[in-house]
Amino acid sequence: MNLPDLREDATDDDSNVGIRFEDYFTDALEARIGPFCALGNPEDYTPPEGAARTYATDTDWKDHLERLARRSSCIVAEPAGSDNLRWEFEYLRREGLQQKLFILTRPRATANMATDVFYGLVALLKGVRPVTWQSFSETLGSLGYRLPAGPRTGCGSNV
Repeated sequence: MNLPDLREDATDDDSNVGIRFEDYFTDALEARIGPFCALGNPEDYTPPEGAARTYATDTDWKDHLERLARRSSCIVAEPAGSDNLRWEFEYLRREGLQQKLFILTRPRATANMATDVFYGLVALLKGVRPVTWQSFSETLGSLGYRLPAGPRTGCGSNV
């Protein structure tokens, strides 16, 4: 499966931009790398499509994350902000697992403002704060990561 061209100057329509991160990458990751697994959000009413999820309690989610991270071939994430996500990035760096980490930025915003607002609200309800590339790279820099500073590296980029 080929992924659509998401460069800033791509000329195709934006029909794929309004989908969730996992919906976009699941088929390609599973075909090329292996099973796509993640920790589930305990607030999920039903598991969303995409990664196969393991649900953990508030007391043992870190243990589950540690097992998943050590067993994974690669770890994909997108820039976001939450205390739990910060802990996850800190753990990966501390344990030397950051070489497995790929940070993928979202493509440019859709032409459909309602879609952008909807996904923004869902993220906020789940406790994930939207962040700029600048603040995200500064946060990871404080944890020992070396990322490009300044403006975002580009829509649809991987770092």
